[in-house]
Amino acid sequence: MAQRLDRERIVRRALDLLDEVGLDGLTLRRLAGDLGVQAAALYWHVPNKAALLDEMATTMLRDLIAQADDELRALHGEPWQDCVRLSAERFRAALLSRRDGARVFSGTYVTDERLAGWIELPLTILVDAGFDPADAVRAWGTLLAYIQGFVVEEQSAVARAGAAARGARAAGPAGAARATTPRSASRSGSTSSCAGWSRGSRRCPTVRGPRLPADRGRTLCVRSRRGRGTPTRARQV
Repeated sequence: MAQRLDRERIVRRALDLLDEVGLDGLTLRRLAGDLGVQAAALYWHVPNKAALLDEMATTMLRDLIAQADDELRALHGEPWQDCVRLSAERFRAALLSRRDGARVFSGTYVTDERLAGWIELPLTILVDAGFDPADAVRAWGTLLAYIQGFVVEEQSAVARAGAAARGARAAGPAGAARATTPRSASRSGSTSSCAGWSRGSRRCPTVRGPRLPADRGRTLCVRSRRGRGTPTRARQV
């Protein structure tokens, strides 16, 4: 019996197809063919590729929260640096777990409004450590944008190396010699996307980060154990 076509199945298969063909190779027509349906059948669930990417980013974030939420909660009361470090490591790992994962997140909207609350836990930890709520929101957005820009560069370097290797194999031994890149050059390129920060830039220039539903005008309330919650308008990241 044929499997029921629903949004969850479409998005999960899209993420698997992303690993196979990359973001540029992922199209609704190709996804439909992979699922064994006509492209028109997908439009009921995802009207275009941008909507599909929103759903893919949301699913990646939901999976990340499911994996890291208990770890973050265990850090309540610990130094705030531990929360920042763990969050950065888990977010980077989530982006790297999918081919072009950082590009999928760039400029997308998180479609599940229930996930907007995920940011309250780390923000509460920062506020309890003495951060002003507005500064905590700004710092958290900066952290996510920095990691995203860094991973964009990491994954781009891998893609370029793969393309160079394929070209070298086609060109023979002479091409292979030209395609060799020192590891130090790859590492230095990984941080280039955020080099503008040292010159006073307020955000990583190559990235528009994922925007939570709160970014569309909702008010985020960060509750501190020292006092009542302070409403702050969530900034777009």
